[in-house]
Amino acid sequence: MTTEGVIAAVIMVGIGLVWLALPLLRRKSSLNAGELVNQKERAALLTTYERTLASIRDLDDDYLTGKLSESDYQSERSQFTEQGVAVLQALEKRGVKAPPKSLKVDRIKKPVPTNSVDPDEQLDDAIEQAIAAYIESTN
Repeated sequence: MTTEGVIAAVIMVGIGLVWLALPLLRRKSSLNAGELVNQKERAALLTTYERTLASIRDLDDDYLTGKLSESDYQSERSQFTEQGVAVLQALEKRGVKAPPKSLKVDRIKKPVPTNSVDPDEQLDDAIEQAIAAYIESTN
């Protein structure tokens, strides 16, 4: 047999195996279609929640740097907070545990002058706190 003959035989055997296995794979996926839909909905809700938290963090940063007035900050933060609460309620209805405490955002009490705090140190502290909270939640 030539090399081309061997390659053709291997390809034909592969196509035959795929053809035989396809009905079995379809049956399994159709049985789990409802679960797949639920997983996609939960993933979408978790993504929405993470985006809401990121928006709140960005809003806090803008307020601290003086880009937003107090009234704008309060109104936008309350909107994002309400959105986050709605997403958390939807997650609870689907039976998803609450996200780790490290993802929650605390309310800013007073603006901190940007000259006195090094942004790199703040970022390092936030990362270290998130890692510590993650380690705690996995134990």
